Amino acid sequence: DVGFFYIPGDALPTAVNTLAADQFSEKVYPNPMLDGMVISYDIESASNVQVDLLDMTGKKVANLISDQPQSPGKYTRGFQASDYNLAPGIYLVSFNIGGKVATQKLVVTE
Repeated sequence: DVGFFYIPGDALPTAVNTLAADQFSEKVYPNPMLDGMVISYDIESASNVQVDLLDMTGKKVANLISDQPQSPGKYTRGFQASDYNLAPGIYLVSFNIGGKVATQKLVVTE
């Protein structure tokens, strides 16, 4: 979800891109994560898929799935925190599936 708040006197944004949780099928679990995570996503038509792990500043920490062409279907992949030397904290998992971008928060615990 993308949220904004308005402070009187500030200029209003001209465009807001907000995705409700039911508008996309990408999932990250368990969340919070201790040792590993699973990502799942559905593809309606053949699409390129890229999944990145970002820190809270937007800096790429890891590329989980490179820009790969994939056929329609449901996909599930697991990842271990130790493979990426993730410190405890809050991260963002960014899905780009056929040009559609969705981002989900991931909490990594000790």
